[in-house]
Amino acid sequence: MAYNTVYVAYSAGYGDAQHTLTVNGGSPTIANYPNTGRETWRQAPVGVTLAAGWNTVRLTFLSRWAELDYIEVA
Repeated sequence: MAYNTVYVAYSAGYGDAQHTLTVNGGSPTIANYPNTGRETWRQAPVGVTLAAGWNTVRLTFLSRWAELDYIEVA
């Protein structure tokens, strides 16, 4: 297992938003998206623990609205 950061590229034009983020069906972590205004894109960092090899990352609606563009794992 390795500790990594998932960066979620988002735009949140209707107030602060949140998703739950899970890796391989594990315990959820909260992805917070501060309000950016419409069509203003930022990256939200979320700390995760990944297993060696393939991993499944799932984002699920929690509150408000955020448009997602991509995720990056570092």
